[in-house]
Amino acid sequence: MLGTRLTASNRAVDRRAATDARTARSVAAVAALWRLGRALLDLPRGTVTFLFTDIEGSTRLLTALGDGYAELLVAHERVLRKAIGAHGGCEVGTQGDAFFVAFARARDAMGAAVAAQRGLAAVPSPDGGRLRVRMGLHTGEAALRGTTYVGLDVHRAARICSAAHGGQVLVSSATRELVTDALREQDVTLRDLGHYALRDLRRPEHLFEIVAHDLPGGFTTLRDGAARA
Repeated sequence: MLGTRLTASNRAVDRRAATDARTARSVAAVAALWRLGRALLDLPRGTVTFLFTDIEGSTRLLTALGDGYAELLVAHERVLRKAIGAHGGCEVGTQGDAFFVAFARARDAMGAAVAAQRGLAAVPSPDGGRLRVRMGLHTGEAALRGTTYVGLDVHRAARICSAAHGGQVLVSSATRELVTDALREQDVTLRDLGHYALRDLRRPEHLFEIVAHDLPGGFTTLRDGAARA
């Protein structure tokens, strides 16, 4: 009799667990559809400033931290999304630990990048690694296809990000022209790095680095094959 009651109780627990799982999947699906619909409505058109971000040495961090990497990744995503939302950015997509974001105004994109780097600097560093994120900003035009952008300016922004070191924010000349008057608001300056040939792009890019007393600096070279032109 006791065994029968326990079996019935176990079945009830299993049913509740299955119901909770279905509810969680439904909530996730609704949230995904909501984000998709919002993206279709909110993504800026015309001249857009693109922000790409990527964690430096993510594989090394994962190897060093094991399960602890997931917690660090959650903190990274929380900081980025807070900065993006506070500056009116639209999250176009994520891939692994990389973010692709669009802004209608270049100064908002710069503000989000600076706020994100300052927020990331405050994330506690676990044993085995420090969270450093590279970022690149570029302003241009791209065709909007569904919920993403297609065009050479998108690739240029991605290549600029790839050339940066963790903790560094690189800015193209096109973006620099639009953010000059907003530098004082963010308590930052721009350091002229010169012209660089970037991987897979024919035209060299005049690059600038965002400099602030509370952000990493002192980088003497760029990465990802970027070479002085």
